[in-house]
Parts: sequence; structure tokens; C-alpha cells
Amino acid sequence: MVHQEHVTHIENNNGQSVKVEQKEEKVIDTDSSKVLADVKQQKQTKIATGENSDPQTVVETKVDIPSAGVHETFVQEDKDQVGTPAGGRLR
Repeated sequence: MVHQEHVTHIENNNGQSVKVEQKEEKVIDTDSSKVLADVKQQKQTKIATGENSDPQTVVETKVDIPSAGVHETFVQEDKDQVGTPAGGRLR
């Protein structure tokens, strides 16, 4: 069985608007009810407010495959950088 979820909302923090998107796709064994794979992604975009401002985006993707011992987190900041595994963060 595959379970998919997608939630989007906008937060306002001290006048700074942030769009938050969360997606999850989970594969569950229908016989044992065990999770075979779980992929979660959260994307936060700070919405630009000034004339010369660009939106800033951070995407965090978590991949879990328990039977294979895979538990990885990838973080990508803005469009021009590539995520790094194992909780790494680009700066």
C-alpha cells in the first residue's frame, strides 16, 4: 500500500512570509503493516518582499528504508546547490 500526503501553507513571522510545503510518500507492507520505505520532503521558501530581493528556498528530504538500514537526510539551499547526504548541510 502506498500512502501519499501533501500539505502547503504560508506562515507570517514578524512580517516575513514563508511558504511551507510538506510531502510524504510511504510504502507499507499490507500483510505485516511494516514500513518498507518512507520519503519526506519539506520545502520552505522565504517570499521576497523588496524590489531587489530574491526568494530563498531550503529543501530537506529524508529517505528511510528500514530493512536496508538506509536513513539519509539531504538538504538543498536555493537552486544552484546540490544536497549532501547523512545530515550534511551546504553553506
